[in-house]
Amino acid sequence: MKRRTHIALGMLSAGITILILIAIGAETELPLGDLMLIGGIFGILPDIDIFIKKHRNGFTHSIFTSIVVFFIILILSIIEYGGIFSNFFTWDSALIASIAVFSHTLADSLTSWGVPLYYPFGKRKHVHFPLIGGRLRYDNSFANMAIEISSIFLLILIVATGIFTGLESSPENSIKLVRDIISYF
Repeated sequence: MKRRTHIALGMLSAGITILILIAIGAETELPLGDLMLIGGIFGILPDIDIFIKKHRNGFTHSIFTSIVVFFIILILSIIEYGGIFSNFFTWDSALIASIAVFSHTLADSLTSWGVPLYYPFGKRKHVHFPLIGGRLRYDNSFANMAIEISSIFLLILIVATGIFTGLESSPENSIKLVRDIISYF
């Protein structure tokens, strides 16, 4: 998958998680826009391995990365160190970040390359999503664009839901977020 696709899926997974949190009555500590930004950023985090070693060959595309990300952010939310990003270390940002990382791994499992899902414990080098996995090429422009457009549409619905549930501080902020999402793509 392309970088834009992973960003869109990270934001979408953040939005869906937020809707689930709203549905179960949980209160988020961060506003909708911040959580979706965290989803977008952490949606591309597993691709950091291109700077370290061969792409998709280890820990960053494993299910355990999601778990590690969750606990690192959760621990940082407990420790009060007063850094510039300290406001972003909350339980909800830990949840969003870990789900966004997992959305990346899941999306890459759809490609012909697959992912080392159970690394370092699994023996299989690459795992594909059941039934449909391994059928997409990462550079398939149509598939990437379809995912991006679907994500944008769903993100707009999620932001609109945020306006009506009072999750965002004001409708103007939500409208600006929708414009920013559209202008990115």
